[in-house]
Amino acid sequence: MHRRIFTDCVDIVGSACKQYDGEKNYISTGAVDVNYIVPSEVERFEYTDRPSRANLEVDKGDILFAKMQGTKKTLLINESLAKNVYSTGFCAVRPKEGMLIERCLYHLVSSKTFLSQKDKNCSGATQKAITNAGLGKIMIKVPEYHSQEKIVDELDKLAKVIENRKSQLEKMDELIKARFVEMFGDPKLNEKKWKTGIVSDYYAVKGGKRIPKGMGYADGVTEHPYLRASDMKNETILDDDIHYITEKVYEKIKRYTVNGGDIYITNVGVNLGMAGVIPQKYDGANLTENAVKLVPTTEKVLDGLFLSHYINSPGIQDYINERKMAVGVPKLAIFRIETIPLIIPPLKLQIEFIDFCKQVDKSKVAVQKALDEAQLLFDSLMQEYFG
Repeated sequence: MHRRIFTDCVDIVGSACKQYDGEKNYISTGAVDVNYIVPSEVERFEYTDRPSRANLEVDKGDILFAKMQGTKKTLLINESLAKNVYSTGFCAVRPKEGMLIERCLYHLVSSKTFLSQKDKNCSGATQKAITNAGLGKIMIKVPEYHSQEKIVDELDKLAKVIENRKSQLEKMDELIKARFVEMFGDPKLNEKKWKTGIVSDYYAVKGGKRIPKGMGYADGVTEHPYLRASDMKNETILDDDIHYITEKVYEKIKRYTVNGGDIYITNVGVNLGMAGVIPQKYDGANLTENAVKLVPTTEKVLDGLFLSHYINSPGIQDYINERKMAVGVPKLAIFRIETIPLIIPPLKLQIEFIDFCKQVDKSKVAVQKALDEAQLLFDSLMQEYFG
């Protein structure tokens, strides 16, 4: 292993877009999700109509990574991808002969060590990004050249396992969505003619509360969880980064607590409109101002898990997106949540659907465990080889 300056090991490549006939695919930085081009985000332009940032051409074997601070977006260009036009928000590099092989460089620029140094050396007044001068300040750990093929084979195999596990989880989620439509139809069309209503017919919508300015979170405190919108994903609460507040702060906002089993809906930010059920272990937790809880006001007609799946269904998410305030940070007013349309199938049928979901969830737990183990090993090897 050798410590080297990044720019001593690579050539900065890519060229300005040359005139072309017809249309070409344009790949913006926003169209790349880590290492994958999202098909729905690809745009097509004629040469004269393309955006000013659509001005980077690359060749097979080049590696692209996003210049912006705090981003992890990396592509290894193959023959097909070389036909696209890319945003100048990408940096294109190619390994110098005898220093790095292409796949090794691809993994290296995706490593935490490289990305943290990239972020540290970014510059700019508003949107900070790495410059060529900044790249010259990055030190990298370069494996012995004769060992690189073996290293990347190992990493590629693990990356494939991770990709397959993620695909399995996605297919299980699709299975649940398909089962929902099979049993209840499209909520927007209500072709099965279920009884209908709106949220306010059955629930009071109660907002959360922002932590008082300057009081913040408390390190080492675990008594009072403070649930933020960023914790609310995949129809439940993520346990990875829960924040806690002191008794003093809790006393000021304790009337904004939730109970285990409550339905929540996020109404501000990127996860806007996502519903889920509060786990029992967070009974008594405080709720962020960026989410609301639904408090039943009538005899139970909807199972909580059914309702969260219903709100997260594509038809209702479309309905929500059409009614959000999109100026600045996306928001969904409480009165908009109160008027979300509902279908009221028999409780027995709702429970049948939830039982199906629970069976699928058992399989998801096993797949997620295997995914976590593979990801942990992959991260460990990346640190060993490039850290």
